[in-house]
Amino acid sequence: MRHTEETKRKISVKLKGRKKSKETIKKMCLAQSGEKNPAYGSKYWLGRKHTPKAKEKMRLAKLGKKRKPHSKKTKLKMSKAVTEEMREGRSKFQIKRLKNKDFPFKNTKPERFVQSALGVNNIEYETHIPFKVGNRWHEVDVFIKPNIIIEVDGNYWHNRPEQKIRDKRIDKSLKKQGYKVMRIWEDDIVKTKDSLMAMIYAIQALKVQQDWKPHRQLLSKCVMVDEDWKVTTFDDHVLAIEEDGYGNEYLFCRACQVND
Repeated sequence: MRHTEETKRKISVKLKGRKKSKETIKKMCLAQSGEKNPAYGSKYWLGRKHTPKAKEKMRLAKLGKKRKPHSKKTKLKMSKAVTEEMREGRSKFQIKRLKNKDFPFKNTKPERFVQSALGVNNIEYETHIPFKVGNRWHEVDVFIKPNIIIEVDGNYWHNRPEQKIRDKRIDKSLKKQGYKVMRIWEDDIVKTKDSLMAMIYAIQALKVQQDWKPHRQLLSKCVMVDEDWKVTTFDDHVLAIEEDGYGNEYLFCRACQVND
């Protein structure tokens, strides 16, 4: 038998302000728990979606709010959760993955421009070589032995604030290890050759310092003709006497990097 509306009103008025005793709450909890609860086993929310109006309200409620940063205590717990064994295992996996090239990659258009310029200027290079940076491994775009690294930076990705910070950290670590790091932007490569030519100049200058001994005697102008992408000056094309490690002398053109 159901209560009438009048009876319900009277009961509501009578019970208003009263608090249930602990015993009553316990009985109600036992009576409505498990299979005795009418809603037991039901998932009334399945298949339902928020209305556009509800979505807009939720969006406005969260607008401008940022996630609360982790406390020092939480950060300490998180750092302890990652054991040294886990770090070592992750490092070994990264090394194996990089050595075996277990990931798809292709040279971008700016990278291909750089590689073409190096190839035409007879500069030997390697691509996508992994280097240890801090606790992680970083794959450089171009590596020229013994210690020259070229990074080709895309306009979108490397302009992001967090990526700029990461790039600076990578450069700092590589320079500490004795590497010369050069960064060249996508726009500077695709739209104009000036930066690319400046890069070739810098590489040739570094290789002169590292590989070649001082010339004993300048003999004559080199008769070799410049090819496309050659960025040497006329004064560089000079034949000179060079001495190798066995005491032999030969004619050598520093600009063309060939024997005569």
